[in-house]
Amino acid sequence: MRLARRAGGCETERVSRQPARCVPVIPILALAVGAALAGALTAPLQAAPLTCPGGEVTVEARDEGRARQVCDQIEEIRPALSACGLRQNGPLTVRLVEASGQTSGPFVGSYTAGSNEILLAEPEALPGILAEDHPFAGLGPPLMFQSLLVHELAHAFLDQAECTRARCVAEHEYVAYAMQLSLLPPEAREALIGGYAAEGPIEIEILNDFIAQADPLFFASRVWLHFTQPENGCGFIARIQSGEVDLRLPPL
Repeated sequence: MRLARRAGGCETERVSRQPARCVPVIPILALAVGAALAGALTAPLQAAPLTCPGGEVTVEARDEGRARQVCDQIEEIRPALSACGLRQNGPLTVRLVEASGQTSGPFVGSYTAGSNEILLAEPEALPGILAEDHPFAGLGPPLMFQSLLVHELAHAFLDQAECTRARCVAEHEYVAYAMQLSLLPPEAREALIGGYAAEGPIEIEILNDFIAQADPLFFASRVWLHFTQPENGCGFIARIQSGEVDLRLPPL
């Protein structure tokens, strides 16, 4: 179910850009960890759905214990997202799945725009999905899973926010990576993006759809540097959410 958007939800103002085109929001908004998700097939784990306290989220997992654990994690994550204006505005389902039939790379997690559904790999499966030398592999299954959950919740909550235009890939990924990295311990954050260190202000032009898809961790590192500049932070995310910030690529 796609939530209805009310007209007049946001007004767009270019930020350091000329009039531009928008690369269409991709059907799958996923945490890109060096593997595409196009054509991915997933098999849901067998268990009765569990409605989390409050009734806003349903979790489908292997067993009730794991589902309750995910419910608890979501409640722990909510305050940080809320502090940046990201709030749930509709029903949401989180499904833990087994990856199968992968033709384009390993599956770790995804959120499909308009679906109100997050798909995530089981925590125990994550070490076997990612290569040993991948930066995420060093986080360990519990922290890796929580990090993925933060990322996809940010996508979902942003998708549920009112706006009069489709948001671009870069706008979605900016919000998701900023939230994901802000909730990681400093040493884990350094392990992920420390190899992309840079100094000085980050120009807004580098935070675009092409970079977000071509080199996700480089994009994430620049998001973090931009997000942590005093004039940005949650205020910048609020401007993305309202539609004031426009990270669309310029016309060809």
